[in-house]
Amino acid sequence: MIATTRVGEVGRRSRWHRDRAPGARQRSLFVATSLTPIMLLLMAFSILPIVGVIVFSLFRYSFQFPDHRFRGLFYFQELIADPLFWTGLKATLLYVGVAVPLNIVLSLPIALGLERLTRFRGLLRSFYFLPVVMSQVAVALIAISLYDPSTGLVNAILSALHLPAGHWLGDPSTALPAIVVVAVWNDLGYNIVIFLAGLQSIPHDYYEAARIDGAGPLAAFRYITLPLLKRTSSFILILTMISYFQVFTLPQVMTGGGPEDSTQVLSLYIYNIAIGTATPRLSQAMAAAVVMLGIMLVVTLVQLRLARVEWDY
Repeated sequence: MIATTRVGEVGRRSRWHRDRAPGARQRSLFVATSLTPIMLLLMAFSILPIVGVIVFSLFRYSFQFPDHRFRGLFYFQELIADPLFWTGLKATLLYVGVAVPLNIVLSLPIALGLERLTRFRGLLRSFYFLPVVMSQVAVALIAISLYDPSTGLVNAILSALHLPAGHWLGDPSTALPAIVVVAVWNDLGYNIVIFLAGLQSIPHDYYEAARIDGAGPLAAFRYITLPLLKRTSSFILILTMISYFQVFTLPQVMTGGGPEDSTQVLSLYIYNIAIGTATPRLSQAMAAAVVMLGIMLVVTLVQLRLARVEWDY
């Protein structure tokens, strides 16, 4: 019985070695060697900082008080009692709720137009992508000059059209929408390129079959383009949402969180209570970062669940 078992194990082991492709061990070793530095960098600069922020949000962490006593959920309670936190959360949700749909609504039609071009497609794609590679500080400074109430180009155009001008960055009701416009312009080219890649991956045979069956452009867009772009749209939606949740440079440079805290988004709130005050509240800032991380995680998981498809092409 023992001999039979050993013979069976040897047979299975020999079949496993025989079924492996030549060079499989070398390829596995190469993949493991190549991925190890990447995984170490991911651990060092992504996973460990996230875990550290979550842990330190439960302790008294301060440059002035190095005792690091365990406080549990105390700083989360302080966060809930801070009206400025709710102002920042409201501004962030409003910013994301306006900027993300606006970006998608603008980038998809532009990508559809570029996909139908046969000439100058690369030139126009580079033209749309140019703002993405610009420094956001430079973009913010240019936007400040454009929104200037006395010498800005925006008010000059409105005056020429006999429309009312405004103090765009100085009015609490228009400061956040003004930043949203700049952010969408700055980030639009990235989503255009991704949408264009998704459109070019759709087989043209589907459109030819739909045209033969009598389907018009709108029907083809509704029943072919949109369903087959579901994964691409989900990818763009998640990345854009995460990027806009973390917005910091534009509000900081253009308004500094004002006027009347109307543009103090969560990332700016975290910066102000952690570094920008005479008495830093690092643990409360970490608690706010954990809350923002939790919101992004929940929204991302919901989007991944809604974007799940049971087919491929």
